[in-house]
Amino acid sequence: MAAVAVAAGLWAFVFWTPPGRLMVKGIAEAQIARVVGGAVSIGSLDGALPGAIDLSGVRFTQDGADWLIIDEARVKWRPARLLGRSLVIDHLRITRARLAASPPPRERAERPRGFELPERLPALTISELSIEDFSVAESLAGQPLRLDGVGSATMGGKALDIRFNANSDGERDYASADIRRAGDQLAVNLIIASKADGALALLLKTDGALLIEAAGDGPLEDFRIDLHAEIGAFGGATGDIAGDFGAAEAFDFNLDVGLGARFATTARLIGERLSLAGTFAPAPD
Repeated sequence: MAAVAVAAGLWAFVFWTPPGRLMVKGIAEAQIARVVGGAVSIGSLDGALPGAIDLSGVRFTQDGADWLIIDEARVKWRPARLLGRSLVIDHLRITRARLAASPPPRERAERPRGFELPERLPALTISELSIEDFSVAESLAGQPLRLDGVGSATMGGKALDIRFNANSDGERDYASADIRRAGDQLAVNLIIASKADGALALLLKTDGALLIEAAGDGPLEDFRIDLHAEIGAFGGATGDIAGDFGAAEAFDFNLDVGLGARFATTARLIGERLSLAGTFAPAPD
């Protein structure tokens, strides 16, 4: 009984008292900074802890300058599910966030191996994700831009289900992702579209409209993604990438590439259209 009383007292101190919440805030700042880089400060941490967390005035800084500011964020989750080694979030909402500068560079611990999917995925559920009023600074995009998005994610073992949709002001940008894995079967459907004056086109400096479509459905060991891309003044490409996405040792690609205005000089030398075929082998561990 004494142990239970001590545990209850510690729980109450950590989550229900100002000093305890200040300690939680400090831990959260350190852990978030560890993931994204730079420094993180949380203006206030409130809510019915630990199951409901309300954050306000979250600032991400690099060299003393803000690169991302989140006015409000709310998380409703189920802490008890951690005992079963699963993270369950009922609702994650981010409201009024502003990207003021490019994120800090992150050092890579190792060279990427390509598109390999892990044998077993961590147990994670985000029933509802919403991003409301996410703005991009004029200094980054050439003009102020605003985005909204909704989505969900469920994963665990060999199961994966990710769905996300986002739009910008005036529907100048649209992004949709539907990725599902069941055992050794994978289905992917991605669309990214941006008008010439859209947020993504301006951020990527494509000098024109942007469209990327990717779709595939089949077994991991023999999976093919059909691709279509139009990247403003850079040109476009249509084709496919195929291979064993489970082992991720090599991928065959077959692309029909059209060079845009940015490569006008190259196009005069070798032609405006190219057919590319070959095999890509990701870097070994």
